[in-house]
Amino acid sequence: MLEIVAIVLLLVPLAGWVLSSVLMWLSAIWTRSDKTIGTIGALAFIPIGAISFFIPSGSDQSPVGSPVVDALNPGVMEAQALLTVALAVVTPLATAIFLAARLRSRLQAVSLTSTHTTKTQQRPGELRSSPASGQKGCRLRTRR
Repeated sequence: MLEIVAIVLLLVPLAGWVLSSVLMWLSAIWTRSDKTIGTIGALAFIPIGAISFFIPSGSDQSPVGSPVVDALNPGVMEAQALLTVALAVVTPLATAIFLAARLRSRLQAVSLTSTHTTKTQQRPGELRSSPASGQKGCRLRTRR
């Protein structure tokens, strides 16, 4: 199924995201908002991670009076890199879970709708059994 392949590809870095985005937009099951979330949501870690590198965690004065930026501190850079990597894993995973849940609910709705219409809807002229009269094979009357 096209939609399941799109969800799985969403978890593959870069090339998977590109193919997943194309497959999502080709699908007729998801809504426009689902497709937008799937396209943008998986890459949300990029601006968040980039912003984290530009936000200094503070600075202090060196003995000669020049400011020392914590971004040059290896501990801060490791924490920022860890945050970016964690977001790079969590964001596509959360997006895939969201889309899988939406896909499941849409498929259930389609399944219920098609089951309901096939059981209750009969076309004029079709043969049906009449439980009230006990007759089998009577034709439905049509208005003209």
